[in-house]
Amino acid sequence: MLSPALTIPTTPTVRIARSHSPKPKLNIPVREISESLERRDIPPLLTLQDAAGHVGLRPSTLKRHVSEGKYEGSVRHGRPLMFYSDRFFKTFLQS
Repeated sequence: MLSPALTIPTTPTVRIARSHSPKPKLNIPVREISESLERRDIPPLLTLQDAAGHVGLRPSTLKRHVSEGKYEGSVRHGRPLMFYSDRFFKTFLQS
């Protein structure tokens, strides 16, 4: 005797849309940024790894941002890629 076909009950699935809130804008005066940089004894030029570490990004992400033109005035192109620390932090905080 053949067994009847098994049917698997299906339950409807619901997709929950994730809301992505925009990155909050920081309103920090330039003077405060400059004073903070002076207190931390950050060198005037930063390597790719140092700059990425200071802002919490991976070096590959920061390098991609540079190639997209996000840090145009704060980058010294060449090998190795270097960042002018004061301009870099100002640009990062404004983006």
